[in-house]
Amino acid sequence: MRTQSRVILGLVAAVVCLCSTIANAQGPVNRDGQWGLNAFFGGNSSGFGVRYWLTDGFGINLGYSFRYSYDADSGFDNETSNGLGLTLLPCFVTKGNLRLEGLGSLQYSHFSYDVNDEGDEYGDDRYSAGIGLALEYYFDELPQMTFGATLVGVSFSYAEVGPDENKSYPKTVQTSPGVGFGITYYF
Repeated sequence: MRTQSRVILGLVAAVVCLCSTIANAQGPVNRDGQWGLNAFFGGNSSGFGVRYWLTDGFGINLGYSFRYSYDADSGFDNETSNGLGLTLLPCFVTKGNLRLEGLGSLQYSHFSYDVNDEGDEYGDDRYSAGIGLALEYYFDELPQMTFGATLVGVSFSYAEVGPDENKSYPKTVQTSPGVGFGITYYF
């Protein structure tokens, strides 16, 4: 809980610092028709993606996320996850070098856990949808590279949890916020 509060406080401080540079910024860059490659970090996974702006005010992002962890002290020795996601990015406001964007995301993830030394595996498939806000900022000297932060206000997840070989197990639904950071290079 403390870590999440610090991340949110850091995000707010970053927004205040970025907004203070708007008065000295040059005109905004038109992203219409631009492709970008990005890397993102946050939540329980990191990954990369491809972004395309259909117009200056609306973009889409297709991403792949991954995670691997090993913890001999927990009940799961190895934990891996892979996910595919689609994000819709309507641009609400462009002011100088800063863009405020909405985001709507859909994601599929598969988690796999090794539960013991005999190789028994436990896994789940998760489907999620979220809405939130994103900020994208670039420096005048390097307008093709942007730095971004996202705040997913609400995310709904549906998971099928249980052993991989048995697909008749309980379903779960949860809501959760999330914070992420990313770098995008446009060409």
